[in-house]
Amino acid sequence: MASEARGPVAAGEFDPRAWHDRAVWGLRWHTGDGEDDWTSEFEIRFDSILHVERIDDVGHYHVAPARLVFADVTDLSMRIDNWVHSSGFRAILQCPMIHTIERTAIDARGDAPYHAWRVVFEMAPEGEITFGASGYEETVLAEGLHLTDRWVLTDDERARLLGA
Repeated sequence: MASEARGPVAAGEFDPRAWHDRAVWGLRWHTGDGEDDWTSEFEIRFDSILHVERIDDVGHYHVAPARLVFADVTDLSMRIDNWVHSSGFRAILQCPMIHTIERTAIDARGDAPYHAWRVVFEMAPEGEITFGASGYEETVLAEGLHLTDRWVLTDDERARLLGA
């Protein structure tokens, strides 16, 4: 069961660390045909930490697959490094973890609000996704699972929750 989408928030409500430590497991583009449909959306799929509780020094997490969909996207650029330093091709692939999502108001569209966005990753100071967008919606895609001492779903857990 998916939750209600959370639409664009007022500037005072935006928290760049709201998505801290979220594992990114999917990126999608939604584009129109460029003639009648000018859709330009960018979607980040990630594991959302819905609730955290510490009991006897053990972390208990309620985690669910979720997505952020950014609207009216322009100038998309990505660099996703896996580690701070090269491993010499010995480090296995891991889901990048979000450190912060930053936004800066820019005057690119006249009267309509528009922002420059920057998704910064943990463990990769040069890893980032940057783009322009008018806003976003966040949606939790499934009920989620209760996990102990970890806050990232496995591929199998995520697929089961999403009915794939």
